[in-house]
Amino acid sequence: MNYKEINAENGTIAIGYIGDNLATKVIFDTSEIIEVYGTDGVFDLLVRQQTNRHCPPKVYPATIETDGNNVLWYPTAQDTSSGQYMDVELVYTIGEQVVYNRMFRCVCKKSLANEPRGNAPEFGWVTTVLAAAADIRTSAEEASAQASAAAGSATSASESASNASTSASNAASSASNAASSASSAAQAATRAETAADSVTMATVAETKTYLGI
Repeated sequence: MNYKEINAENGTIAIGYIGDNLATKVIFDTSEIIEVYGTDGVFDLLVRQQTNRHCPPKVYPATIETDGNNVLWYPTAQDTSSGQYMDVELVYTIGEQVVYNRMFRCVCKKSLANEPRGNAPEFGWVTTVLAAAADIRTSAEEASAQASAAAGSATSASESASNASTSASNAASSASNAASSASSAAQAATRAETAADSVTMATVAETKTYLGI
């Protein structure tokens, strides 16, 4: 796992956020302490959490590791749970004698992620309102689509009616032309019959004249 590494060089250590758990590795360089006092001692890290003015601070030993000349501390959610500030003290003990100690002030930022959570009544109301608005929007879109489809159908029907009217008009015109043609043909036939009768009558007259009848 990757950790945010912080070297505890100054008197203030910015750990992270309230409620952080094993997110940071704090490194205490103890090379000078060991150089002066040797390697026969034991390191401890005492944590004093700032609670509130009505309760005394809690002091407890933190879990630490040693890596060569370094003391490593991985703050847990318990270490960062009490508030923005806490004190830690690095102690080096040889036998029953404390030969070295140093105090550090740790700072934790506030975090909403670690605040108590609940389902506020208004949250459900807002969710309901948003869902209703989404339904209304969907219904409006569907109605708009249906209206558009109906308008398209009406346009198609109007075009079909117009085409039918044009076809009917063309048919009537053709019928009228046919009637006119038929009338002309009838007139021509009548004129032909009259001409034929005239020819016949003329022929009969000539024949009678020739025969002396």
